[in-house]
Amino acid sequence: MTETTLKQIYSKLNEIDQKVNSLLVKEEKPTKGEMKAIKAGEKQFSQGKFRSWDEIKKTL
Repeated sequence: MTETTLKQIYSKLNEIDQKVNSLLVKEEKPTKGEMKAIKAGEKQFSQGKFRSWDEIKKTL
């Protein structure tokens, strides 16, 4: 392949990458309240204070 062809390929790939990225949902930082809830949940999980999804489904 010639250098020109490689440049065209890289250019097209970059164009495709930009289009795909524009379609993706952007990651958001959790709020302070959400971080507090996450940390509380992680603490409860590490202490074994949780119910499995299968257990919860049985109560529905």
